[in-house]
Amino acid sequence: MIYIDNNKLTIQNYKKVLKVSDLEIVFIFLKQTVFVKGDNLSISYFEKDEFQIQGKISTIEFYD
Repeated sequence: MIYIDNNKLTIQNYKKVLKVSDLEIVFIFLKQTVFVKGDNLSISYFEKDEFQIQGKISTIEFYD
């Protein structure tokens, strides 16, 4: 599941986080690679099966 609320994105049941920077966070969700792009991005909390991205999110792209 992916939840969007204001400038927060909560991801549950992700497979793997591939990249974290203040401009882009990339992770695998189900069988897709997800690119979250924006400004001042950060992971506000991180657990085994869930994490949350916050910052000014401009785009979310899904690729097979």
